Amino acid sequence: MQSRRYVLSCLAIMLIVALVAPGHPGAFGAATVTYEESPYADTIYRTAAFSDIQGHWARVPIYRMAAQGVLKGDGQGKFRPEGTLTREEALALVLRIAGLEADAQVAAEVLAQNPRGRRPQTTSNPATAEQFWADGYIQVAANRGIITPAEQADLLNNRNRPAQRQEVAAWLSRALELPAVYGINMQLVYSFSDWRDFNPELLSAIEPVLQRKLMGGDPGGTFRPKGTIKRGEMASVLSRVNEQGLDRLGGSSFQGRIVNRLGRSVAGGDKAGQWVDLDVQLAGYDRAIVSFRSGKGFPVLKNNRLTRAGDLQVGEQVEFILNANNEVVFALVGSGQQLAYDGYFAGLSNNNTVLELQDPYTGQKRVIPLSDQVAVVIDGRPGSLIDLVPGQELRLEVRNNTAVAIHATFGPALIGYETPARPVTKVGRVKQVLGEYLVLADGDQEGTYRITSGTRIIKGGRPVQVADLRIGDRVRVEVVDTLTGQLSRVEVSSYEGLADKVVRGRLNAVYPEGRQVSLLEPQEYFYGSWYPLGTLGSIVLDGGADIYLGNQLVSMEELRNGYLGHEVYIALSSTSGSLLGSKVLVRDGEPRPYNGIIDRVAWALNRFSLVKNSENFLVDAGTIAIRDGKLVDPQDFHEGEHVFLETIYTSSGEYSALMQHFQGVPPRIKVYAGRLSDIDRREVELSRARQLVGNQWETVSSRRMPTLTFDNRTKIWDAYYAGGWITPDQLAESRWSDEYLRMEAFVIADEEDRVLAMTIRYSNPENLKTSVARVAAVNRDSHVLVLDRVQDWSEGYQRWTPNPQVLRLNMEDALVDTGSFYGGLGDLQPGDVVYIVHDLYDGCVLFKQ
Repeated sequence: MQSRRYVLSCLAIMLIVALVAPGHPGAFGAATVTYEESPYADTIYRTAAFSDIQGHWARVPIYRMAAQGVLKGDGQGKFRPEGTLTREEALALVLRIAGLEADAQVAAEVLAQNPRGRRPQTTSNPATAEQFWADGYIQVAANRGIITPAEQADLLNNRNRPAQRQEVAAWLSRALELPAVYGINMQLVYSFSDWRDFNPELLSAIEPVLQRKLMGGDPGGTFRPKGTIKRGEMASVLSRVNEQGLDRLGGSSFQGRIVNRLGRSVAGGDKAGQWVDLDVQLAGYDRAIVSFRSGKGFPVLKNNRLTRAGDLQVGEQVEFILNANNEVVFALVGSGQQLAYDGYFAGLSNNNTVLELQDPYTGQKRVIPLSDQVAVVIDGRPGSLIDLVPGQELRLEVRNNTAVAIHATFGPALIGYETPARPVTKVGRVKQVLGEYLVLADGDQEGTYRITSGTRIIKGGRPVQVADLRIGDRVRVEVVDTLTGQLSRVEVSSYEGLADKVVRGRLNAVYPEGRQVSLLEPQEYFYGSWYPLGTLGSIVLDGGADIYLGNQLVSMEELRNGYLGHEVYIALSSTSGSLLGSKVLVRDGEPRPYNGIIDRVAWALNRFSLVKNSENFLVDAGTIAIRDGKLVDPQDFHEGEHVFLETIYTSSGEYSALMQHFQGVPPRIKVYAGRLSDIDRREVELSRARQLVGNQWETVSSRRMPTLTFDNRTKIWDAYYAGGWITPDQLAESRWSDEYLRMEAFVIADEEDRVLAMTIRYSNPENLKTSVARVAAVNRDSHVLVLDRVQDWSEGYQRWTPNPQVLRLNMEDALVDTGSFYGGLGDLQPGDVVYIVHDLYDGCVLFKQ
């Protein structure tokens, strides 16, 4: 924050002043501004009311851009979101979002009056009004450097050819005047597996588009630079430009909650008639008045349906879109999303119901009402409002224009003050509640923690008392003092159900009476990719299953009445032999796939990030989080764990629709490969050793390679001589004959390097791959394992990438862990999910997931 050092250096003096000074009431005034709807509201509504986008993933960006005049339909009331854009159509949209349409129209008129200089006209290729219109855009794009002379010539002769994705990205970058990126800063274009397909001349322009997340790749890790772009995809790109404020449309937007609605009459003039005024509370006490004609009104997207402003109601959280004349052209009804504000504490009202926050950049003060249950945390410790000091740095969590949490810090500049370490998060089940002490069990481990008057206990999203905790409750606690076990927060999980798969599809039918739903075009999620399911019968929803739109609960009746045709995610349990739904999420935005290692978590702010990814991913009550075949809270995921994500991109961030935990090698297990160099009765040493670390092999030097020990649990699969199991003693006896010396081995050991199982082979493959896949078939006679839905680990890109090929692996020499250790195929069955090390021909080590 700007001025942070100055403010913090003065904080010690301000503390003393605060102790002796009178109360600080602050200036708690409020400003009000009035907005009217566009005089073309009826036309805007008719233009945006496309008949073919209901349920389409890009409907929100389509509505948003159509209302602002960027997108248009086909003249027949349809948008054709799956249609392919031509080059001239794509270029026109790029110029339109860049605010250059007026220039293009003027250029078209000039060309129409003086066609000299255009491409030659023939009787078979005459000039048309439409060509003059398009040539205006091409001419302006050339004049502005958006297209090169070569691209201009090509466009004039091949204007109706489908636009390439790389062309659109480069044109957009130049039109928005994004600074070109070169050298070591050019990273994202090379992260795609098909980066060699890019036109090298466009790379420096495409990189900034990727860095701003205006465009991205597909689930397979490719960009498809020469691929085509659909109209719905282009709408999403343009909407991101608009939401990031990179466009040149001159409009703006604001959000607030409707607190009142009044009618009024206007006599005389062009505004004569009945009007409706919406009183909108902005963040804090500032207000806006939004006015529209009664019975009509600007278009509004509400409950995923396009309607008119007349349907807006008191209490709704709304984003209003303004044109360059500050007139309302469109609105979206939200779901009470949570916002965050940073600044400096400037005071409280006398009754402690309003806080004044000073903006760190402009110095302006914002007044924000406080929830009567507002949580105060100062440097990770529970606090209260009276502990806040003028000038202190704050972050406020605001929901429905009311602060629900305050995170404050004194910082390192305060003399004599030492910032404590951040809270330690623990997860477990309540075993006992003994007065102020809480005993948690996590597997075979227990911990005792202390609840104080500052400990905040949350259950079902509401503050509760210690007496509301129940034995067996699954909770997440934040420990602020590890010496005393003092807790700042206890959060009780509301639901944990079985969920061994997730499906998605368009909602075909809903039967509230029997809690059943059916889907069209169902697909099953498998570690980052979706696979068709064919026919899927009706799904019965468990009695405890919740249905969410964002973070808002939806009833079965509301689902049936408002969301047929929409795409939904459903967490399923198939353990009982039938499909039982445990959670439903209605998708409301563009899906994006990710996978990677969790880098940082900030569960107090409902966000986390991944290694080598700058995006902050958000979670809320609607997030479907699956771990070990159970539906869990997102907070049950920890730093350093691998996760597969599908997010929903919205104007307020990327929300995690789906989180799937990935384990691979079981915890506290090590996997080695190497040559047997020394064999004793109770230990063995490996040379030329490698260790499987984070899905890839790392060389282990002889100095760092530990001695591996045997105990009574050790199992050894002799795949070369005996073709079966031998004991450590039998292996040790071979030291007299050296028959096993210099043989190759794969070893599975515990965290103390005690050998649990090992396989002895004549040789180990050099080029090993790591994959996660589903068992498609098992042929025990030929020792062949057939795998589909394959995801391969890419060492270059540090992520899992789909492999469309079916793997057929010889497992005769493999070591298999399915809970017990086996040589060969063990007890694997079709449908099992496996993590396997192989060389495309032979399987080496396999862990059943």
